[in-house]
Amino acid sequence: MKHLTIAILVFLTIQTCIGQTEKKQDYSALFKTADSINKLGKVFTIDNTLTGKLSKLDKLLPSEYFTESIHLFEADKFEDASVVYYIGFLRHKYCCNADPSYAPNYDWSVAESMQATYGKKIILFLKTNIDRYISVINTATDYCQKNDYLFFSKQKSIEKYNNSIDALINLKCDYSKNKDAYIKQWATERTSLLLESK
Repeated sequence: MKHLTIAILVFLTIQTCIGQTEKKQDYSALFKTADSINKLGKVFTIDNTLTGKLSKLDKLLPSEYFTESIHLFEADKFEDASVVYYIGFLRHKYCCNADPSYAPNYDWSVAESMQATYGKKIILFLKTNIDRYISVINTATDYCQKNDYLFFSKQKSIEKYNNSIDALINLKCDYSKNKDAYIKQWATERTSLLLESK
């Protein structure tokens, strides 16, 4: 049943990728929801429920993180979805760099496809609030530093494990140092996307 679910997700993802060139995406609802969340001003913190999910995911293939992220995003748990996405992103990058048998294979293809479609929505959501974006990256990198990836332990290649984390930390630092520039850039991107969808 799990394989059938993944196969369906891959099919839908491929169809979405193809459809994006034929039909423009409407992101107005996503931005409206993000704006509503931003107005609440709540600071995101990882809770026990999400920690429990992550501990289970740490024993599974990287694509499982993206599958869970999609479920959370569709359930309007946007910040949880974002954290799971970025932890999955780090797990996926680590496997690509450290495991010669991982790429290209079936799970690699699934993970790449999911990143190409659903990842874009998550990133657009995060770009509406740079402080949240920085917080999500910080939470994901902190989690990976403190918790081994049991499916493919960091002990197999600690350097490559840390390289992926360090690259994301560097991105976070760049966002922190150049907040105003990124806020302006992302606002322009948002305006362009909304105009294109009309």
